[in-house]
Amino acid sequence: MGRGILESCLDSPVYKQDRKLHLIQGEKWKMDYWLELYVKPTDIPLLGLSEEYVYWAGDKHSRDPAIYVSANGIRFEAITDAAHFRAVTNMELPKGQVGLFLPWEILSAFAWQAYNGADADDLLSDFILNIDKSAKYIILLCRYDETVTDVIRAGDASDVICALKTALDYNNPKDIMLIHD
Repeated sequence: MGRGILESCLDSPVYKQDRKLHLIQGEKWKMDYWLELYVKPTDIPLLGLSEEYVYWAGDKHSRDPAIYVSANGIRFEAITDAAHFRAVTNMELPKGQVGLFLPWEILSAFAWQAYNGADADDLLSDFILNIDKSAKYIILLCRYDETVTDVIRAGDASDVICALKTALDYNNPKDIMLIHD
């Protein structure tokens, strides 16, 4: 008997940390979304991310899993096992890609603004707007126990933000893979 997508995702170490994302806006809206960013290690600086290190006994050490921090303070956690990528996308993860998990509270704030039509700044939009245009990356925005239904080629940062907000529409939610190349 095959395993469900939710079980595949939850087997990933990132999800074993009990981080189920609940986007609750008002009393009627509840969707379980997660967002991951995939990029080649050489393009991480183009995203405006730098690795966060720990210092012990005068030596610098990477965290395990690695943490990457944006200029506006978003802390992405490296995904150590991206086996769920195939289950969710029905595609192989491109070779050499590093997965980064977006903290749920950042996505929740973004979703709240999308749902309420707010134009105020949020950390995720700010992060996306500051990505170098030459960066190549993939974004997965998916609900638990769902698979990607739409693959979107994004032109610029405003296209990425628009596609994410559209996918989070309560009346017509979508599970998407955004490709910026």
